Amino acid sequence: MVKRIKELVNKCKNIIKKKMKNFILLLTFTLFLSSCHKDEIPTCGCDSPTVGTVTNEIGVLKKNSGNFKNSDFDTEYYIEYVVGNYSSYFGICNSDKLNGIAIPENTEVSVIYSGDIKEMCNGPVTIAVVSHDLIKLTQIQKQ
Repeated sequence: MVKRIKELVNKCKNIIKKKMKNFILLLTFTLFLSSCHKDEIPTCGCDSPTVGTVTNEIGVLKKNSGNFKNSDFDTEYYIEYVVGNYSSYFGICNSDKLNGIAIPENTEVSVIYSGDIKEMCNGPVTIAVVSHDLIKLTQIQKQ
């Protein structure tokens, strides 16, 4: 009888060891999965999703300084696009795409541009005749 009890105790110990191993593996796997998270996609700014596209538009490229300082943008350059009474201003996210277009301070350069429009995070309130957005240029050239 004592021998039988010892066998049952050993059997229970083995079952508990297996269950503990399974529990530890499951706990480790759960912790690993919970630590993996996808990078959050920003809802605004240059790395946010595209909200519109412009193709071969004509605008005026300005350096964001001097007489053309636009405090609505923290970008180095921006494009002003005017049609009738409507004005759009696009802060340029990727000024490396300017391809060597020289823009001296207080000078504007007429350009043809295309790009993906991005929403500003802390832009001014847009009114019916003026908008402020960001643009990730896909191409730009002097007109």
